[in-house]
Amino acid sequence: MKKILLVGLEYSGADIEQVVIETKGLGEPEICGEHAALPLYEYDVIIINPQSYSHFLFGRATEHSASLKELGSLKKENDRYDFDTVFDDGERIKELNIAISQGAKLVWIAVEDKRESFYGKRTSYQGYLNDDVKDELEHSCKYRKRSTRLKIIKKNNFSGYFESLSQCGWGLTWQPRSKDESWLAETPEGYCLGKEIMVDGSTAWLLTPPTSPEALNVLIKCMLSGEVGITKQKKVEDKVKIKHIPSGDIISHIGRMNLLLVTATEIETRTILKYLAPLDGQEELLEGTIDNLTYRVGKFGAYNAVHFQCGMGTTGRDASTLSTYDAIHKWQPKAIVMIGIACGKDPIKQKIGDVLVSESITAYEPMRIGSKTIPRGPTSLAGQVLLNRFRNMLDWEFMTSPKTKSRMIVGEMLSGDKLIDDQEFKDELFELFPNAIGGEMEGAGVYAAAARLKLPEWIVVKAICDWGDGSKTKESQPLAAEMATSLCHAVFSKPHSFDQLLCQTETVQADVVTDLYKESSSNEILPIDKKLLTEVSAVFTGYKMHQFFEELSNSRSVYLEMMTDFEIGLSRLLAPDKKMRNRDLEEVRSSFLYAIQEFLNFSTTTFSSINNVTARFYGGVSEFQLLTTHREGFDKEDVEYLELIRRIYKRWEELHEQVRGALPDFDWC
Repeated sequence: MKKILLVGLEYSGADIEQVVIETKGLGEPEICGEHAALPLYEYDVIIINPQSYSHFLFGRATEHSASLKELGSLKKENDRYDFDTVFDDGERIKELNIAISQGAKLVWIAVEDKRESFYGKRTSYQGYLNDDVKDELEHSCKYRKRSTRLKIIKKNNFSGYFESLSQCGWGLTWQPRSKDESWLAETPEGYCLGKEIMVDGSTAWLLTPPTSPEALNVLIKCMLSGEVGITKQKKVEDKVKIKHIPSGDIISHIGRMNLLLVTATEIETRTILKYLAPLDGQEELLEGTIDNLTYRVGKFGAYNAVHFQCGMGTTGRDASTLSTYDAIHKWQPKAIVMIGIACGKDPIKQKIGDVLVSESITAYEPMRIGSKTIPRGPTSLAGQVLLNRFRNMLDWEFMTSPKTKSRMIVGEMLSGDKLIDDQEFKDELFELFPNAIGGEMEGAGVYAAAARLKLPEWIVVKAICDWGDGSKTKESQPLAAEMATSLCHAVFSKPHSFDQLLCQTETVQADVVTDLYKESSSNEILPIDKKLLTEVSAVFTGYKMHQFFEELSNSRSVYLEMMTDFEIGLSRLLAPDKKMRNRDLEEVRSSFLYAIQEFLNFSTTTFSSINNVTARFYGGVSEFQLLTTHREGFDKEDVEYLELIRRIYKRWEELHEQVRGALPDFDWC
């Protein structure tokens, strides 16, 4: 026996064998009595239509359903019908999730929202018992029309239902922010009539409402026919194709990522991951940890980029200042972009979804408080190149509704640790800073970190999600995050906009090495593997391994000195004096050998023979290899570092052999 629950709908068809159909509400059983549904996991099929509060509380319309003050009228009729008393959404959500996990089939009927101020802000969308459905409809434009014209996008579980609507007509459609493969049917204008919604790994559906008893009967038959099944949702990692890699592997990409992207909230991070693509030659984004931060590596538009999420604000342990400083110090990027959501200044001149681009960032927290408040925080200009590219992004367009598109607004942005949601405080703040266009919480920290590490190219790009006036909600955060990320992606998708800023690392290093080996009077080039040099350089110049060895015992102190001198020597090898390029071949060879000697020399002693240095080097390698075979005292992170160093030693040995082969006339003995 199958049990079907209709919430807010009435079945008028013939009895169906082995099927019980109930019209019940989601209200409390002890209050609503026979009108209340059993626990939702008792049903095999659930269809929810929250057309009014009465529809989802009692399962059907009441005399109060059409009232603009429906909740007040219900409470006046019966004090126990107070909304917070009669409806326990927390318990019903738990029941619904259990039902879905047990294989129940779920359909939500799309309706227009009914909002009411009743001891707080209320919405009839609470009857959906699902935030994704609520978010889908709240951020869509809804249209009431009457038409039989529709297009079934692909043969789907509800083809019979949509065919019935093509006879009796449909009455409500909606336009989400974007169209994807989850759509089932659409109107001639391209508006949605039905789509899949994923719930805890299973598929449910959001459909345009039935406009006749016959259409409802067909919908129920579709649910019972066996055509509608449960399909598992792909994991987020599969959807955005993330590959988790060891710390040593993520470190190997240091020196190759010139663009650093920063977010501060989960919704900002989830949005930016949708726009990141795998690096050339990879099929997935790469994710790994270095010290306290998690990084994702991929392509953002036309450029290689690394992303991390900091904590909210500027002054906390995990907040933007310290986290960004660590990220810049390790990755050595050429530009940094903070992407996310912000508070707008003026709801009359601005709109939700407008993107604020920082011409400058002003730290508003430092103030002199006395008889008169005097701001004392710095105002810092954003990077000249980045600001120019955003200002000249004239062909970006993102529609927030069928008739409205997002605007890019460039100007002064305020930054501080306060989450502003008070109209009086906001008014006072913008009176002190009348030229500001909006506010956020992390930009001042990003600037401070970039300035301390002498990185001039930084910018903050955030879209308006609220007005900081006491009515703050999370409703518009996904839309705002999407707008800001879309603009940034468009800017960095232009392949030549940042040629001089973001396309230098590997190319320039290779050119330096090539020039180093060129003979001024001939075309001879020493056959040294430039890619190998770049690979080794990226690790040592980007991440100093001696920080690890500082914590080891005295018996391993030799490696601290070795790694320090390796870094110095390799720096000299890949960044020689410019005058060296004009010397003749013999002088170049001589200088090259000196750099190799510096590369090998792990003590302060001056060695008279490179052979002695080589012997000491291989002695150190042997001791190192012996040390790494006894790892009982190391934890997992230590072992990863040791394995990384082992791989670097192996690569260095290959480089050393190439040097010996390239200089056969040199007395190596």
